[in-house]
Amino acid sequence: MVLGTSSGAGKSWLVTALCRWYARQGLRVAPFKAQNMSNNARVVAGGEIGSAQYFQALAAGVEPTVQMNPLLLKPEADTRSQVVLLGQVDARLTGMPWRARCAEVWPLLAQTLDDLRRQYDVIVIEGAGSPAEINLQSSDVVNLRVARHADAVCLLVSDIDRGGAFAHLYGTWALMPEDDRRRLRGFVLNRFRGDPGLLAPAPERMLEMTGVPVVATVPMWTGHGLPEEDGWFQYRDRQTAQGSPPDDRGCQPAQGRTLCDMDRQAAQGRSPEGCDGAGNARASAGPREDDGVPGPRQVEVAGACPADRPVCAPARIALLVPPRISNLDEFEPLAALRGVQLVAVREAGMRPELSVDDWIILPGSKHTSTDLAWLKRQGLDAWVRAHAARGGRVLGICGGLQILGQALRDPLGLDGAGQGLGLLPLQTVFGREKVLRRRTERFGSLPGPWSVLSGVQVTGYEIHQGQTQPVGADIMAGATEAIVVAEAAEVADVMEATGTTETAEIAEVAEVAEATESAEATEATEAAAGAAIGVHGVPGAVGVLDVLPDGLGWCNARGNVLGVYLHGMFENDDVLQALFGQQARPLAAVFDGLADHVGNSFAPGVLDGLLGMRFPRPGRRPPSG
Repeated sequence: MVLGTSSGAGKSWLVTALCRWYARQGLRVAPFKAQNMSNNARVVAGGEIGSAQYFQALAAGVEPTVQMNPLLLKPEADTRSQVVLLGQVDARLTGMPWRARCAEVWPLLAQTLDDLRRQYDVIVIEGAGSPAEINLQSSDVVNLRVARHADAVCLLVSDIDRGGAFAHLYGTWALMPEDDRRRLRGFVLNRFRGDPGLLAPAPERMLEMTGVPVVATVPMWTGHGLPEEDGWFQYRDRQTAQGSPPDDRGCQPAQGRTLCDMDRQAAQGRSPEGCDGAGNARASAGPREDDGVPGPRQVEVAGACPADRPVCAPARIALLVPPRISNLDEFEPLAALRGVQLVAVREAGMRPELSVDDWIILPGSKHTSTDLAWLKRQGLDAWVRAHAARGGRVLGICGGLQILGQALRDPLGLDGAGQGLGLLPLQTVFGREKVLRRRTERFGSLPGPWSVLSGVQVTGYEIHQGQTQPVGADIMAGATEAIVVAEAAEVADVMEATGTTETAEIAEVAEVAEATESAEATEATEAAAGAAIGVHGVPGAVGVLDVLPDGLGWCNARGNVLGVYLHGMFENDDVLQALFGQQARPLAAVFDGLADHVGNSFAPGVLDGLLGMRFPRPGRRPPSG
């Protein structure tokens, strides 16, 4: 079992690596996490599980199942989470106080673990947070209670890059009950940078004080290719800012991501990973708010683009990161693209400058109306509309698709209502039903900038509440569209000239533009507004094209605003090839790289000894997949 001194210590990816490592020894391996709190989820047979357990199962070469993460908590607000039990939403448990819920679900969690143990040779268990939260030990269902039930040997991992790792390890050990301390077989120092010799004499002192050895020092490796669970932007430098070697085609990785971690390191007086030993930046960061230079951040993109890069491929992708973002791990492939800069936009001040070829992505949301309200408070709604008005590409996925529509309706009072951005003539009505399914479909014919996806097959998954339908399709007449396009162009010009960003200001500009139109134009514009389409002055916003079957995707008539319900689009090689002329590294290679990296970091014989076994070398059997 892998325990951690805190959230984000590296438990999930260490479990993933161990699943692969043990599977390559010819053992049948499965992951298990009794309770996970995450808005990153994947659809499997029977429902949904946390993304971490999904990838851990794939690393082990087995089919992911709901038993591997029987209890999933999906935060909807700071004090409320949706409870998913064995893959399905449980409304009764969702409304139950947390401590009472833990007491009720423990028998099922224990039984599920027992069932897995009968099916597999090895279960690699992941804890949650820290096992030393003494205020939570009485209601624990995921850490030491699981270790006792399974009679598991344990590793305790700490993130040394944050600083204070030895204090964290010792403090966690000291707060654990004495009987549980005996389960600890070793401490693991994760994300270490520098000379391991500098650690002395701390490992020896830790052994003297606790009787627990430091069994592994795992070097920092941010370019491994595995999504970080709920911390995707915490270490966004990845290989790009570290100056990774070129790939097997001689292509240098793209550099210059907007990196919150680099800001954090700079604040601590340390050279960011994007700098060389002398502190010289490898990727040049442009004006910053704290430099006294107004305006959005600018980050230079350095890095060779592939020769077969499509002419429509963006140089920069702005990914909005609202408070209730979900399934952000699906954007991991974009972070690894050569010549493409992925920028996380958490607030208005982080907006990058975009060209007409660049994208804005509105991701999935666990609570769409909350994230829509955040978008408007930040003034980012106006920014998105302005980009679309210039012909720039906008992509909404799941909750992002719902936000791109005209309206959110909530007749049952479940999820909240609101007026969307109006970039697609769609209306979403929330109900009690939650859609969970995997799909393989093919894009229909798309116009404009997204036309490269026409005919491309895509495999993904749906996780959403709410049904979305087009509205006002009767005003598709070309004359009306031309009038709205003309109005939109005028609005966009005024916005660009005046630097208008606030929604209220845009409304005033739209009113001025409308007042200057002829009577015929005004009448047509009012008709469009009455049908709730095109009122925000976006060319092509009149009408909508159904581009995926069964209401899975829509595109505006101009072809620059696309909304899809399918998560996982960028995990399809055909999609990446069509959009960027590139493909992602195969997952099998990612998992093998993790297993090698972690396996080589452990002292000889430690991983064998955790199971009381010794594995022959070489002669390992790689798992399927």
